[in-house]
Amino acid sequence: MGFRKAILAGVALFGLAGYAHASVIADLTSVTASPTHPGDFDFHYNATLSAAEQMVTGSYLALYDWGPAVPPLPTSATGLMLSNFAFTQALLTLPPPTATVPTDNPGILNVVATYTGAAQTGQALGDGALGNLGTFTLTSTSGGEAIGQQGSQAQHFAPGEPTNGLPDGNVTSVVVPAAVSTPEPVSLALLGTGLVGMGLFRRRR
Repeated sequence: MGFRKAILAGVALFGLAGYAHASVIADLTSVTASPTHPGDFDFHYNATLSAAEQMVTGSYLALYDWGPAVPPLPTSATGLMLSNFAFTQALLTLPPPTATVPTDNPGILNVVATYTGAAQTGQALGDGALGNLGTFTLTSTSGGEAIGQQGSQAQHFAPGEPTNGLPDGNVTSVVVPAAVSTPEPVSLALLGTGLVGMGLFRRRR
């Protein structure tokens, strides 16, 4: 659980340092046993639109390599995440307009929440208050936690400035189910040992 605190602290520091250009940020608040899907686990997230950003139709939040979510998608949601976002899953997602390219494994499903409502600014939503877009819950067969990546695209909101209305993006860390994380170092070591063994076997032949 320690690394989750580290991720949340990083998001908090990011908010203090440059949240004005963060587009949309999701942060995990808890993981609980699913009351509707016995044996599965609910991942609960807050979603925040920063004060200097604007959501328009087509703006999105993507949780990369989240893995297959147990239907329905989302399991539950509140606020604008319920009323104005369409959730889908896809193997590949268009990266946000930012210099940082997210890791997107073509073999692992992403979760994508696409905005479908009228233009909405973070300034109007509590001046970028934490969780101003609402909450959403996704259900996984795995209850473990791993560090993944999220990306989002919105528009810069700065009336009177040249950058007002230009596409803006963000890539940062987020907690995802452990089942879709990169293999543990031990697994990689075993894989490497196997490959070396195959090489030696071929040489002997």
